[in-house]
Formats: sequence, C-alpha cells, structure tokens
Amino acid sequence: MAVPPKFPIRLLRTILKTSVLEEIEGDLLELYSKRTERSQRTAHLQLLWDVIRSIRWIHMKKPKRPFFTFMISNYLLAGYRNLRKDHQFTLLNAIGLCLGLSVFVVMMLLVQHERSFDTFHSKSDRIFEVIQVFQQADGDDPEIWTSAYLSDALEEELSYVEKAVSLFGAASNWVTVNDQRFFEEGGIVGDQDFLEIFDFELLTGDRNQALKSQRSTIISEELAMKYFGSENPIGQVIDHEFYGPFTVTGVLDNVPTNSYFQFDYVLTPDFDLYFENVASWFPRWFQSWQGDPAGTYVLLSEANQSLNFEADVAEILGKHLPVASLNRHHLLNLEELHFGSNHIDGRINYFAKGDEQQVKLFLLVAFLILLMACANYVNITTARSAKRRKEVGIRKTVGALRSQLTAQFLVESFLIIFLSMGAALALAYLTMPYFNIITDITIKWTSEAIWQIMPYLLATLLLVTLAAGLYPAVVLSRFSAITILQRRSSHRKGIGLRGVLLVVQFVLVILLSSGLAVVHQQYSLLTESSLGYDSEHLAVIEINSGGLRQHFPTVKKELLQLPGVQGVTGLTRMFSGYRSGTSINAAPQEDPETQNTMIFYGMDEDGSATLGLPIVAGDNFKGQRSLDSASVLINESAHRLLGDVLGEWIQIKELEDDEFMAKVIGVVPDFHFESLHEPIKPVIIGYYINPIMGLDDIVVKVEGRDLMATMQQIEAVHNRYDTNDIMTWEFLDDMAQRAYEDELKFQQVFSGAALVSLIIALLGLVGLIAYSATVRTKEFGIRKVLGARFVDLFQLQSKQFIKYTVLASIAALPIAWWTSHQWLQGYAYRVELSPLSFAMVILVVVSTTLITAFLMGRGVARKNPVDSLRYE
Repeated sequence: MAVPPKFPIRLLRTILKTSVLEEIEGDLLELYSKRTERSQRTAHLQLLWDVIRSIRWIHMKKPKRPFFTFMISNYLLAGYRNLRKDHQFTLLNAIGLCLGLSVFVVMMLLVQHERSFDTFHSKSDRIFEVIQVFQQADGDDPEIWTSAYLSDALEEELSYVEKAVSLFGAASNWVTVNDQRFFEEGGIVGDQDFLEIFDFELLTGDRNQALKSQRSTIISEELAMKYFGSENPIGQVIDHEFYGPFTVTGVLDNVPTNSYFQFDYVLTPDFDLYFENVASWFPRWFQSWQGDPAGTYVLLSEANQSLNFEADVAEILGKHLPVASLNRHHLLNLEELHFGSNHIDGRINYFAKGDEQQVKLFLLVAFLILLMACANYVNITTARSAKRRKEVGIRKTVGALRSQLTAQFLVESFLIIFLSMGAALALAYLTMPYFNIITDITIKWTSEAIWQIMPYLLATLLLVTLAAGLYPAVVLSRFSAITILQRRSSHRKGIGLRGVLLVVQFVLVILLSSGLAVVHQQYSLLTESSLGYDSEHLAVIEINSGGLRQHFPTVKKELLQLPGVQGVTGLTRMFSGYRSGTSINAAPQEDPETQNTMIFYGMDEDGSATLGLPIVAGDNFKGQRSLDSASVLINESAHRLLGDVLGEWIQIKELEDDEFMAKVIGVVPDFHFESLHEPIKPVIIGYYINPIMGLDDIVVKVEGRDLMATMQQIEAVHNRYDTNDIMTWEFLDDMAQRAYEDELKFQQVFSGAALVSLIIALLGLVGLIAYSATVRTKEFGIRKVLGARFVDLFQLQSKQFIKYTVLASIAALPIAWWTSHQWLQGYAYRVELSPLSFAMVILVVVSTTLITAFLMGRGVARKNPVDSLRYE
C-alpha cells in the first residue's frame, strides 16, 4: 500500500473533531489507495482536494481560547459590575480624575507651545540675532538695533556666516489696492536672504525669486484674501503711502503663533520715498555706520562658531567706527529669543516675548493638579476597597490565588483610569477654545502635540493603576479567608494611608489657594496703584502724520472748544508701562564729565494741569517757544541725583552729535512712567519742541459722560489735519493695563487651576466622608439608642477631617510663605506678605471641610436607629 502524503492528513486531523475524524479519514485513505493503482501523482492531488471538500463548519474543532484572555475578560466583566454597583464612588473617582487630567493636558499643551517657539525652522539651531550692548552709567543696555550695513559686512568678511539679513519695521501706513484703502501696521522690510534663512512657508510664488526683484512684496494668506478675495494675487500691485508701489510675488502661509516675530507682509528695501516723509537728519543717520535702525540675523555654518563672533565683529566695526563709539555685539540663538529677549530693548515689529518663570509655574501647577487628582483617586479607591472584604474572602475560599486577586483590582483600576483619561482628553479639547481666549494664545490641538505629552499620560495611567490596585490587593489578600469572613481585621488599618493622602491633598489646596491670594493681591497693587498722575478719562491719540504734528497748536485750540473736552496737551511719548521715552545722559554744567542716565520726555505747558502732575518746586513752562525750548522739568529722583540744580543749567546728550544745554525750571514728584515691575528712574521733561524727540501723542482729558459722542467730535478734528482718515487712540488706563497683560493672563489661569484643585479635594472629601458614614452606620445607630445627639455624631464624624486639615496647614504654610516671598522678589513694588491672607485661606479650607462633612453626614446621623442596627 502506498504511503499517503503527510500534509493533507495533518490538515484533516488539525481541523476536524475527533468524533468524525476516524470515519472521514478512513474513507479518504481507502479512495487514495485505489487511485494509486492508476497514478500515484494524481492520487496525491486528489487526496488534497478530497480533504478540502470534506471540511464542514459543523465538523470543525472549536478554537481553544487562551486561558489568560479568559481571565482578563472575566476581570473586565467583574470590574464593570463592581464599578456599576458602587456607581457613586465610581462617579466621584471619574470626575476628580477627569478634571485633574484635563487641566494637566491643557497646561502641558500651553507649556509645550511656549517652549516650541521657532523650532519649526529647520536651521533654527544655526540662526542667531545680533545684540548690541550700549554702555550706560547704570550698567549695560542691550538692544536689538544694529547698523544697516552690518549684515553685508558679516556675510562678506566672516567665512562661517552663510547668510545675513537686515530687517526693518515697516512704518504703519495706508495701502491702496484696486482703489480701496487699508491701514496696515504689521509689516517688515527685508531682502531675499530672509526667505533663505527662515522657513516661513510660501503658498504661492517662487521662493528663490520672490524677494530678489526691486519693489516686490510677499503677503500673508489673510492679507491676500482681504485685498483680492478669490483673485490670484501674484502680479497685483499694492501701493504703500510711505514706500510706494510694490508688486506681489508670493503669498505666505499665516505666520505660526509660535514664531518670535509676527508680520503680515514683507517689502524689499526701498526707502527713497520713505526718507521724504521723515526728519531731515534721519536718512543720514539711517545710512551710516553710526546709525542703528536694523535688526540683524545671521545663519552660521555651525552653531558652535558663535563663540568667535564677539571678537570678530569688533574687528569689523573697528574699521568703520572710532574706538569711543564701539559697543559690544554678541549673538543670541533664535530658539532663545522668546524667553531670552525680555531684558533686551527694541522691536522690529510685534514680538511674542515669553516669561520663563511663568512657564515653570504653569508646569509646577500642572503636576500639582495631576498629583492631587491621582492622590484623590487612590484615596477613594482604597477606602472603597475595604468594603469588598466578603468578596475577597469568598474568592479565596473557592481557591482564588493572591495573584488573581491582585490582577482583579489592577484591571478595575485600569478600566476607570482609562475611561477617565479618554473623557479628560475630550474635555480638554472642548475647553481649548475658551482657554485660548483667556490666554490670547492660539494653542493648536494636533496629533503631534498630543503625542508629545502622551508619555506623561501613559506614565500616569500605569502609576495610578498600580498605586490604586496594588495596595488593596496586597492588604486584603494577605489575610486568610476565615479571618476576612469573621471580620477580625479592622478597616482602621487602612486609615494611615488614607490620612496621609488626604493631608497631601489639603497641602496642595492650601499651597495653590495661598498662591492665588498672593497673586491677586500683587496684581491688584499693579493695576490699582496710583501712577503719580491722573490716568482716568485721558484719551491718548497717536500722531501718524506730519500734518497733525505741524498744526498741533491749531488742533489743540479746536479740541479745547469741544464741549466734552476738559484739557489737551501734547507729549513726545505718553507715560505708560507699555511705551517708554528716550534714554539720555545728563550732567550739571559744572561737572559735564559725570554722565547720569535718565529718561527724556517732552510735553507742552498744559501737561501738568491735564495730567494732574503738580509742580512741587519752581515753575512750569510758559507757553513761549523761545523760552521753553531751553527749559526742562525734572522729577525728584533726578533732583536727588543731580543735586540742587533748580535754576541751573544742565547738559543733555542722546547721541554723540546731539546735545544741548537746558535750564532746570521746576521739579515734579516721582511718577510711574514704566510698569511697577521697575523702580522709578530719574526723568527729565523738556518742552514738546526739542532736539531729542518730536511730538508723538496728543492727550485729551474728556468728561465721563457721553464719551462716544465726544470721541467722534475729536476724530472729526483729527481727520481735518490727518489725511489717513483714521484716528489711532486708546484710553491711558487701558494703555497702562497692557503692561500687565501677561500677569493678568497668568492670574486667570492660576485662578482656574486653584478652583479645580479645590473641587478635586472636595470630591475626595465627599467620598471619604460617605465611606466613613457608611462603615459607621451601625455604630451611629448604637450611639443614638444610648442618647447621642446629632451634634455629637457630627462632631465625632468631622473631628478626624479637621485634624487632617490642621496637619496640612502646619505643613503647607511655611512652603507657601517661602514660595510667595521668592516670587514677589521679581517686582520692584510688591505687597507685604500678611499672616491674615494665609489665615483666610485656612479658614476657607476648614469651613469648606465642615460644611461638606455636615451635608454628607446628616443623612446617616438622622437615620432611624432600627434601620442602622439592621445594616448588614
């Protein structure tokens, strides 16, 4: 008899049930034996075909299910039933964990956004900005401004500089497109190297040619839609009032929000028309090595070559400038500009500067909230697990292993944490638009962003699952089944851990709440403190044209005739924390070598009355140009620095060639011309017509009623002298408030985080009080039978939670005091830390704990003793 092939027989035996295998296999082998008599090869093929035809679904073996999958599905089913059975605890757990995780996700996305600035440029590690450090009497004064010729010199003379570009801020001006006029403020001026250094995406146009031809421009997608709608913008002409006509050669994707500098369009350098609209001295200064109108960016062949730059650039500058005019120049990497440029003066256009200390605080708050949510979850879970003693005892009685009990608790924890994490991501996604409005930061919800924070979420999932699942499994599974069923072990053995976790939660709540109280007090000081002059009902009108500046006396007279106007003054720059004056050097006439760095402003004779800035000594300006142009006022700080110079002449100097002598005619009190981050500095106030600064702002004091009508009348006067037909204005108190925008955003975020922390703590407290009341139901019944009152039961139930609050306060207060003190050191003017603020926080926490204990415990405390004694 021929030997049949092995494969068909093995296939048959693998697939078919044993009950039918012998019969089918015998028939097939019998057929195979007969066929081999004619052809063995044909018999082989026919046997394989017969095997395939003989397979029926009813005859096939059922696949064996792996034991571990059976156990996991059983754990999941049992976990689901347990969670549904104790749905109140499950809901408390899920809500607390969901809130904590959602806050953590949002805060981490914010931190990630702040730390991602300019990383989208492929060569960001080799792109640097040149910083020029001016030497002042009070120390170094770093600025972004450099000579317009520096970029070409660096590219020509330094072999490691691949590319260099000079960038200039485009003046705010009117543009005309197809006979329509638009007022634009967000432009920069740069050449082709701009696109070769930076990776801003060009949607249409040739990147290699877009900025090579003269009088060409690239615009953002938003501007293209605004100007041309659905038309093709390439080849269209945009006429800039101050610069002339430019041809559109490309459309940029809108600048990412995590870009250090923001802009709407780029013009190629052509300043001929612009120079016709500025002061006569400006072109000479602009087109010289002594001038510094540009921001210079370089692309190095290797990042580490920046170490040689300072010495090399000094050698280049030495060829064009006298030794006395040389300032130190160094490089700052592009990725460091967002956080590293806060102490550097100047801006080409709008720059998105960040605060690294705030980002660190956001990061700390994010992890504190996450820690609180996790501690809350573990606390409630371990408390709830003690109620499952009978279940564990029965499982051990029927043979459950300790490892199986551990796995059961771990799967249950994983299930609720996984679901909470999914809900947290959904909640974070839904609240992100509101968070963007509060912070004024466009944080994008992208898969890349979520992927970057995913390791933190997965680590949380793993650690909390282990912490919440292992503890009850280890504690309950170590006892014998008889001990568990006889209830010989007390639930009090778990009180130690739950007490510690509750204290940790209260510590975090007190820390965040105390921090919020100090932050609120400090920001109230910043925004509500007197500036030293009147800031209410003052409208600051920016001068954007020569016509308004030249006809200022006439404009002022017409404004004063309006019924709602109480006063008008002209200033070279309005005092505020958002805008600053010009830095100058001043010295007494007898000692001209002693240079004192001060801030210079100019105003007319009505400035003191309009602004409510009194003259404490001497006289005010007279309103006579011949006298006032050589007169100055000084503040008390300048008076202390210069000595008794009232009635004396002083020397004032801004640049090497610009200096003049002025007579000190009066002294004004110190006032805040910067934000309260900075101490008050010496100030010199000259007449609004002076060699240092030209007239830049008109300040109008208006009545508080019918402001809209008054501003419309003021705008009508403005438009008669300003051909732009648009009045750029702002109330002074709003302008001053802008200096604290970052702080106010931080306060709002911090307030939300503190509120969420309190909610999470309360959820945990509710869970523990509910658990405590449940396990002590029979005890309360016995006490009521023996005569205990509701007050006695409430005191008995709440005293342990008050004890935890007191312990948390003792632990948290020194930390809160120290961290608040360290944070306040960053402000020149700061609140004094008061024990009362911290006492109020403790009082709120204790009161909230008592109210929660009262509301949760009164149901059990008032229960009929008969029902309580029947419990279990």
